[in-house]
Amino acid sequence: TAYFYRIFVVDTGALSSGSNEISATTASPPPPPPSVANLSVSATPTSIVADGAANSTITATLTDVNNQPVADHAVDFTTTAGTLSAASATSNAQGNATVTLTSGTTAGTANIIATSSGLTGTCSVTLNAPPPPPATVSVAVTPTLITADGVSTGTVTSNVTVGGQPAPDGTAVTFTTDWGNFQGADPATPQNLQPTTLNGVATAVL
Repeated sequence: TAYFYRIFVVDTGALSSGSNEISATTASPPPPPPSVANLSVSATPTSIVADGAANSTITATLTDVNNQPVADHAVDFTTTAGTLSAASATSNAQGNATVTLTSGTTAGTANIIATSSGLTGTCSVTLNAPPPPPATVSVAVTPTLITADGVSTGTVTSNVTVGGQPAPDGTAVTFTTDWGNFQGADPATPQNLQPTTLNGVATAVL
């Protein structure tokens, strides 16, 4: 809106008389910044591994009463689990304020709360337990050749590691054979035996 003014100048001197009219304009003051009417919060992805390194992007979106984005507003963030890259962020031209959630090492749920201009929004991220470390199993028989006389035996040895370390003592290892019987096996299933490890090694006599 522009406002128009008219200014009159009158010469009252003895030598002349008359008046001049001057027009001037002034601009209206700028409109106030839009206020935040809506706040929504989302997480991408919504499920990560609780390994202390996995990330999820947390986005708070601000809009006005006309559902138009609101920029340059501060948004505060808190979480119940994991850590956030920042405690606050400022909305951009799209109305988005973004921080990053990094998982901890405890499985559960991270509830994230965002607040701005008296409004509050929430979202959650599932923190999944990491998968177990890979296990390896190797098997060797000594000797590799025995006589099929019902008396000769061979020792079967299995080395089991978990995550590169010997499996915990007492880890069950199942041996199965299609020829001969295992000593100490159940008479009903003599070709199956399930010993346990000691220092990552399980043995059976065939």
